[in-house]
Amino acid sequence: MKGKKVTKISAISMQNSKLVKLLKTFTKIELREFQKFVESPYFSPGRDLSGLLKILKKYYPGFAGRNFTAEKISVQLGKNGKPAGKSLLKMQLSELYKMAEQFISLEGWKTQPGLNTYFFANLCKKKGLYDMAEARIRKEILNSPETGIDWRYYQNYHFSRVELLNLLFLKDKPVEAIENLNVLSETVLHQFLSFSMRYIYNLIFFSVGHNKVMEGNLLLDFFRGQDLSVLLKMLERKNDVYSRASCVYLLFIIMQLNYSEDERYYTFKETLLNSIDLFSDYEKSFFLQTILLRTEYGMSGRDHKKYTEESFEIIKYRLSKNLYKQYPDAPYTSVEYFNPLYIAFILKDFKWMKDYAARYLPEVPEEHRYAAGKLSEAFLKFGTGDHKSALKIISLITGLPFLLNYELKRLQLMAYYELNMTDEIFYGADAFKAYLKSNKNVSDVYMQSNIGFVKYFQLLARCKLGEVDIMFENMISDIEGSGVASKDWLLEKISEIMR
Repeated sequence: MKGKKVTKISAISMQNSKLVKLLKTFTKIELREFQKFVESPYFSPGRDLSGLLKILKKYYPGFAGRNFTAEKISVQLGKNGKPAGKSLLKMQLSELYKMAEQFISLEGWKTQPGLNTYFFANLCKKKGLYDMAEARIRKEILNSPETGIDWRYYQNYHFSRVELLNLLFLKDKPVEAIENLNVLSETVLHQFLSFSMRYIYNLIFFSVGHNKVMEGNLLLDFFRGQDLSVLLKMLERKNDVYSRASCVYLLFIIMQLNYSEDERYYTFKETLLNSIDLFSDYEKSFFLQTILLRTEYGMSGRDHKKYTEESFEIIKYRLSKNLYKQYPDAPYTSVEYFNPLYIAFILKDFKWMKDYAARYLPEVPEEHRYAAGKLSEAFLKFGTGDHKSALKIISLITGLPFLLNYELKRLQLMAYYELNMTDEIFYGADAFKAYLKSNKNVSDVYMQSNIGFVKYFQLLARCKLGEVDIMFENMISDIEGSGVASKDWLLEKISEIMR
């Protein structure tokens, strides 16, 4: 037809398709289970999509290469030597993506036993199978604490208890129903604290990181308007497993609302470490990560050394508990891998750095492992005085997450300084300042810490060259009281000049 736009099959981008982006994240086990899911007549949309999935699996895990094109796929999908048409390929890719979405949803469903129990019991109740429903719920309630307490635990526990309450009234067991109601009502409080704790953490974290005051937030205003010590005493008197967990949640909230007060931090930390086995690995990891972030806040002030050492102790505690990831079921990111290394670097514990890298670098996903390994190697070389090798390694590093680029660029400037590379010192500092101006996708606090580093770095370099005289006592006081990045190295270089 005249004027009609004809789209060739080559216009279908395989690499950019939603399906391929999703399949890239699948583990081998997930891909195998997805194949079974696709081949199941129950879940099939009426068209056999297993052929397309088998073709795509040949390109797993990278889904790349010159043969991974719509044309090549269509040839393999076709019959009797005739390639499949564009419309067929496009339709099957779309339907297979919908099945992948459904598969992920059902996989997530498996991890929510409370919801499974709730809907099963609800269906049994409608069919009059009260005993069957009650037996399933009681089994769920008894099994719930085995995985440890967290917000998901309360969700499962809550749904199970709600259905049990309904069943007990239906079975004319009012006394038992009232007892269940009493437990359920307390569960609502515990659940509220576990949920509130996370929201308050995020609100405070972003407000501190971006120097913004949160005003008019109902949740924050609610907790700020209460005498939380009263509730804390009630939970301490109750002293059952759920109340002990809620003491930790409440102390966490109090710490967040009074973020700059060290006493609140230490009270929370002590209570948490004494009660940590109450919680799931997911919750343990979250709490320990928030403690590390609080120590980073402390490191930005005059108690820098104390909080750096404290951060290192928490890191070693996490590793001893095999809680090195922020989220137990998520990949180990390059940033998570690097943070412990950097603390050890500040404290000059280079043997620990080497041992840590040997143990945990293999945990970083393969596509990020080379860059993460080279970054840790560069810091180790620099720390042990081999500045030339550090610079050479830095030149090989590409593909870092943007946050680690700031660490890398600071290390590069420090190596220039140590090697007395005058031109590179000033060109590099100017380039870093330009980079900071053009990359504003970090918090204001982190940005200012790097801007502060460049400022003092340039002053040091000019002083070293005899271009300026500096009142070092004032400069030391300013650096110690600020959140400037790499402050240990800056203070060390000042000390050298003063000698």
